[in-house]
Amino acid sequence: MNTRSHKENNVNITILLLVLILVGLNIFLVFLLYQKPNKILSHQSKDIHVDEKKFLKNERLGSINSEVKIDDLSVQRIRHEIEDILRDSFYNKKNNEITNFSHFFEKRNNGITTEITNLGNGIPLKTEIVTGIGGSAADEFSLNDSYTATYQVKIRIPKPVINLSGLERGSSKISHILPGFSSLFRRGTVSPYFRIAYDQKISEIQEKANHLNQITPKFNLYECNTMLHLMSEKGRRVFYMQADMDSILKGSDGDRLSQMPTQLVNSIHYDPFTSYYWRVSGDFPNPMIAGWNRRISIGEREVEKIAVGDPKKNWMQKRISFLKQGVEHMRKNGF
Repeated sequence: MNTRSHKENNVNITILLLVLILVGLNIFLVFLLYQKPNKILSHQSKDIHVDEKKFLKNERLGSINSEVKIDDLSVQRIRHEIEDILRDSFYNKKNNEITNFSHFFEKRNNGITTEITNLGNGIPLKTEIVTGIGGSAADEFSLNDSYTATYQVKIRIPKPVINLSGLERGSSKISHILPGFSSLFRRGTVSPYFRIAYDQKISEIQEKANHLNQITPKFNLYECNTMLHLMSEKGRRVFYMQADMDSILKGSDGDRLSQMPTQLVNSIHYDPFTSYYWRVSGDFPNPMIAGWNRRISIGEREVEKIAVGDPKKNWMQKRISFLKQGVEHMRKNGF
């Protein structure tokens, strides 16, 4: 940077001196041209006849005009020479700027630009744009490493919770719900299923890593807090798993709860069924039937708009059949 600035200052000083020389020469030549006729006329004899004076004056003017023409040509020649020098200096300066083009990149913000955004599945996505100086566009186009993108997924696999205090962070009232629960930890061990579950989660992420919109969401990755094999003092074995569920709740029964919040009834995530069920004995219908009938009606209207042969039409027909079977199951049984 300092060397380039020093060279530019030298060029500017040289141009300024040449301009001053040009101006000085013009002033000096003009001064000579206007002074020379007066000096010639002042040295002539005053006793010459009027006609002779006119003749001599004309002769003198003719010689003066010729001298003026010669001097004008000299001035033009000098001016052209100086203009050529200035032009050469200007283009030399331009050539220096084109040759020393590194200052163009100094004005750019080269380096690393970082941005972090949260994807819809809860995963923070960090992007880094790393720029630098390369060769010509044609050369860089032919190179595989001139324009690349690197995508890396970082995962910390959780440890299973092995004490009551850790479990209470997920279920604060677990000790009140299960009296004597703390005594089960004395002979407890971590279940191997915990590791198997997270191995399967990592394998699924590896399979879908090339599709950010299909990769396992963060809340699904960390949904399981622990899996334990516990044992009571009398030797009774207990399998305990603490995990969050995607569904809002499970189970439904008109006899126990004839009315449920609208958000649960219309939720597509709510699972009204459990593996354990019994025959309905009361007169109150399962409140979830209304929500499922509503979904059936919406599906039947949508399937009529879809053309025959469209794969979506077949999928929606199967989904409607599943909902109808579920409604019949809820009419007969409680869960």
